Amino acid sequence: MVDSYLDIMYKRLPSRDYRSDDPGFASLSISLDPLIEVPIASPPWHLSFPHVSVALLAAVLFGYHMGVVNAPLQAISEDLGFSGNALAQGWVVSTCLFGAFFGCATSGSIADTFGRRRAFQLSTVPMLLGACISASASNLNSMILGRLLVGVGLGISGPVTALYVTEISPTAVRGTFGSLAQIANCIGILGALVMGLPVATIPGWWRKCFWIATMPAALLAIGMEFCSESPRWLFKSSRLADAEHEIERLWGAAYVKCALSELIRGEKHEEDEPATFADLLSDRYRKASRDQCCILLFIYGIQKCRNNFRFGGQRFCWCSQPPRIHHSCMPYG
Repeated sequence: MVDSYLDIMYKRLPSRDYRSDDPGFASLSISLDPLIEVPIASPPWHLSFPHVSVALLAAVLFGYHMGVVNAPLQAISEDLGFSGNALAQGWVVSTCLFGAFFGCATSGSIADTFGRRRAFQLSTVPMLLGACISASASNLNSMILGRLLVGVGLGISGPVTALYVTEISPTAVRGTFGSLAQIANCIGILGALVMGLPVATIPGWWRKCFWIATMPAALLAIGMEFCSESPRWLFKSSRLADAEHEIERLWGAAYVKCALSELIRGEKHEEDEPATFADLLSDRYRKASRDQCCILLFIYGIQKCRNNFRFGGQRFCWCSQPPRIHHSCMPYG
């Protein structure tokens, strides 16, 4: 059975760039036996950390755009002519999340079709356009359009960030690297609050807050050009030679065989036990699905505190707190 599986694997190896008649392809020193266990230490984390750091710029952008309208919302409404209109202010704030819904719905198919790196770069296009439109907005409609485009980009990059970080991180530090995304999110929120401090004293400062958002988006697009592609995506795309090269960049040459063996075992397991959404309702997974739903609902309740970052400035103003005090207090909330 293993031999027949290996025959299948050998048939799927050649790709457009690496065919079986390529001299370099024949020299690959790869063990394709999925039963091999290589007793070596965990791969070093410092090789993959630069690639993770670039991907975390997407999480920083998510946090920044969630908090960027908090401090300058009143100034934005006065300059664009909807001061005192709570409904219009709500549209400016929540349209970003509305766009993120549609971006998130297409994120998986984009990442599977074009790869993780290209998905990141595609997500920066609406983020750059949206930030520029918001920064140069002259009325409410253009501001809403800019926020909508930014939301689409954030929705695409959010799931891809978690997926990419998981797939390129060594197992020993995968949880640690995964938690850095939330830290980067908080850094983005804090950065947005700090950038909003001069809005009360410098006219038109809110436009600079949006212009500044283009810098990390551009860095993400450029940085991904030099980052490694996900070895798992390359493997599932039948580009084994590329996957070997990226594993060597991320984890080191000594871990190529072990990593490829794990990928083969995972692929074989997926083929032997295909999963469907209906399986979540089966007796085998019903309890786990119920528990996870409860946990997600609990986390959602906690996440509603993010409203403090979106409307916190207005709430402190209603409490008659001086502007600088409520701005500096927000990060501690």
